[in-house]
Amino acid sequence: FDNHLAVSLDVWQRITDDMLFREPIPEVMGIAEAPYVNVGEMKNTGIDFELGYNNTAFDGALTYNASLTLSHYTNEIVQLSGDPDRYIDAGSNRQKTYTRYTSGTAFPEFFGYKVEGIFQSQAEADAHPQYGDTDYNKPGHFKYADTNGDGKITPDDRTFIGSPHPDLTGGLNIDLGY
Repeated sequence: FDNHLAVSLDVWQRITDDMLFREPIPEVMGIAEAPYVNVGEMKNTGIDFELGYNNTAFDGALTYNASLTLSHYTNEIVQLSGDPDRYIDAGSNRQKTYTRYTSGTAFPEFFGYKVEGIFQSQAEADAHPQYGDTDYNKPGHFKYADTNGDGKITPDDRTFIGSPHPDLTGGLNIDLGY
């Protein structure tokens, strides 16, 4: 291709240790600010691919090039602390926590109730485990999974429900010069 085509492939891995996190403190401490502490280890792995082409036209009066970039990465918390059951809830929004991280998960992962569908009838809602101490179970409302099998929907039924990280990212650049 007479030096008009360029291909690049990068495969990488990075281990990060002694990450800084705010250690939660009891709310009875008033307005005290939680201290930063060094915790855990995280492994990031990825692959980046780039394909580019450049050339000229009209006796060099017009230059052009195009490049396509694709990237995929994953991360995993290898260790959060010496306690394998330790987890940290991320910041909350309106007193609800939407992400959590612990050993073996990505940083962070969405954490919440698994939705099995939508109640279609009152009979279906009545036959499903009750959501807390409310009259939530009604047609048109979400049907949450009883993940721990105790016959009721409580905060203990929350689970990891997905990652906010994209499976693939990409970009296309086109340059023209005259």
